[in-house]
Amino acid sequence: MTDTVNEQIAANLIKHQIYLIQYSNGLYNDAAKLLANTEEELEKTALFYATKLQDSKVGSAQYNRIANNYREAVRKIREPVWNTLAKTLASEMQELGQIEMDFIASTIENAIPLAKPLTLDRPERSTVTSAIENQPVAEGKILSELMDSLATQDVERISSRTVDRMTLGESASAAVQQTIGTKAQRYRDGVMRRAQTSMEAISQTVSTATSTTAQKELFSKNSYLIKDEIFRATLDSGTTPVCIENSNQIFPVGEGPYPPLHYRCRSKRLPNVLPDALETQSFDPSTERTLVKEYATQSALDTNKIRTRADLPYGTKQDFDRFARGRRRELIGTEPVNVSYGDFLRKQSAEFQREVLGNARYKLFRDSKLPLTKFINNGRYLTLEELKNKGIE
Repeated sequence: MTDTVNEQIAANLIKHQIYLIQYSNGLYNDAAKLLANTEEELEKTALFYATKLQDSKVGSAQYNRIANNYREAVRKIREPVWNTLAKTLASEMQELGQIEMDFIASTIENAIPLAKPLTLDRPERSTVTSAIENQPVAEGKILSELMDSLATQDVERISSRTVDRMTLGESASAAVQQTIGTKAQRYRDGVMRRAQTSMEAISQTVSTATSTTAQKELFSKNSYLIKDEIFRATLDSGTTPVCIENSNQIFPVGEGPYPPLHYRCRSKRLPNVLPDALETQSFDPSTERTLVKEYATQSALDTNKIRTRADLPYGTKQDFDRFARGRRRELIGTEPVNVSYGDFLRKQSAEFQREVLGNARYKLFRDSKLPLTKFINNGRYLTLEELKNKGIE
């Protein structure tokens, strides 16, 4: 059976999420290289100040002065990188917003087979730019606020780890190793590389937020055609409770939760194109010929002679128009087919279910046959005690 217009749009937008993740990975890789360029200097600086702290009395004015100087030295090394990352990400998101808006618009336009191609109204660039600059990305913060926070945390994390280990009486080399990490562990055993991890999360999260904002602005501008959206969570073991809870719920454009709901959120809101909004517009010639053939066949007319609406016998054209309006609704369809996360999870292996729920909740889910929504409240999995209080044990 041929997919409806709404199903085609949903499929293309979901596939596009893969490319969006690849794009965000590219941003992260660039950021990781910039941060890595400072690591050699950071290590030398950490060892220099750790040695000075080692020769000073813990808690003395001299010790505290050295610690403060060390923190300032770390800030001077890392601050230029964080400033560059903040400007680069902001610029990238402005371009991404325009690209995403055009892609989503063309996906919808190309999916609807009209004689006169559909052209969605695009919001002004300045409108999209402003919306993206002011979009909350995570923790209720806009991108510039998040980047300032990351920069501050990075400097504090690096300098504090060295000073704290020295205060505990460790050697200078041991304190530096705790800060920087070891090459054998690819520096994952220190705190320095946590900045890269943070940038990986931010890159993916802000890309999702930007795509979502561009889509929201586009749909608000074309509310005659798209009045609501369906929230679709990614169906895998990494799906969070808050996304599972919202998955397959339908919200009016501009209302309800919008991805990202958390760091690295991969959920998507999918549009529901209204068939009645296009009632007065004709299908493209290919689709019209198909509909005419269908109508002629069911009306026992000669399909060899009838190829277009104009070929229909006198008195049948209005009847065909009614038939075509009905088929238009079928071809465009309603919301994309719903697949709840609970239904998806039931079909997966026991190992997968344990990975998602944990062993104890997995057994309750398996044995109780209750819907997954009974195990979730306010975007989190209920504890075993809370489940017991609800009579699930």
